[in-house]
Amino acid sequence: MAFETEDDLISELRNWFDNLDVDFFRVGINSLLSRWQKCIDLHGDYVEKLWKSELQSVMAHLKTQQNVPFQSIKPGAKSLNIDGERSASDTVEMVS
Repeated sequence: MAFETEDDLISELRNWFDNLDVDFFRVGINSLLSRWQKCIDLHGDYVEKLWKSELQSVMAHLKTQQNVPFQSIKPGAKSLNIDGERSASDTVEMVS
């Protein structure tokens, strides 16, 4: 399976989320209060680090799937945005 388009990637991520166990979501919801407090205490710095950590977890899972063409998450990598224009941001690098 290769993700040639953004829609292919989105579809695979939706399938992954649809197949997660209920406890995955329960644990996340139960940890919200402590995460919110940590975010407040750190003036928002916690949120960006958490987001990158969660994205890396998803990517690590996808790498275990057969024929997934992802190499890494590279800050500043070029990717196509929704309008088809190139933009620089923290993106997932797709490899053909």
